[in-house]
Amino acid sequence: MRSYETVLVLRPKLTEEEVKACAEKYSSLYTAKSAQVEKVELWGKRDLPHLSDKETQGHYLNIVFQLDSSTAIAEINEQFRLEEDIIKFQTHRLDVTSKVYKENRRLSAISEESEDENNSAAY
Repeated sequence: MRSYETVLVLRPKLTEEEVKACAEKYSSLYTAKSAQVEKVELWGKRDLPHLSDKETQGHYLNIVFQLDSSTAIAEINEQFRLEEDIIKFQTHRLDVTSKVYKENRRLSAISEESEDENNSAAY
């Protein structure tokens, strides 16, 4: 099985409950295609780097999954194109080096946070 990652940008008008419902809905699309969803992360509301549909912000959603068939990904992406709540999305394949890189970044961010907490406690 190959590992993939999809990043979705949802409309900023959605509430937190609606964003969580969208996360469940979109991750269930993958499980319906016999994918193994590894992780669903809500990255929160952020500014868009470029204007899209006259929107300046969006709720970011990250879904990491494993799947055998690339045709299933094309079918899911087609469903994403029809969704009104999705401003943009991108799916790409993760290889071993990108997984290691992301894990190292996550661990370094955790260690920096703990160092900051230790330094602030000293003052």
